[in-house]
Amino acid sequence: MEKLNRKFKYFFVAALLLSTCLIWYAVWVEGNNKLTVAFLDVGQGDAILITSPSGNQLLIDGGPNGAVSSKLSEVMPFYDRSIDMVLMTHPDSDHVNGLVDVLRRYKVNVFIDAGAVSGNPAYGEAEKIIADKSIKSLDLTKGYRINLD
Repeated sequence: MEKLNRKFKYFFVAALLLSTCLIWYAVWVEGNNKLTVAFLDVGQGDAILITSPSGNQLLIDGGPNGAVSSKLSEVMPFYDRSIDMVLMTHPDSDHVNGLVDVLRRYKVNVFIDAGAVSGNPAYGEAEKIIADKSIKSLDLTKGYRINLD
């Protein structure tokens, strides 16, 4: 009987500790309810991640290489493998090359294109991935508004 009582105590303490950790994580890490803007250091080029208070994410450009993926892992939760929207401002290498890696590694719901056409091989690769993964694609026009919430 004492052995059973001891096992129950260990189980209870472990369950209590796990519950405390989960509550702490939910309140302090996930529940910030703030708009955040992360300017990612991807070298020459741009990559900006905007996260709305509701948790919706918009990635603007991807930089010149795959560095954006490692930078995203620094500002996104480790378990988050999706990005709601990706916006490519224009198809120059220092903006689109990193997006190819993002499109491969993350589940992207919507890809927004500013409408410029390019012979850049990375731009063609991005278009192919968008088609293969059936990602919704929008062409940006003057006056278009993006609502993250």
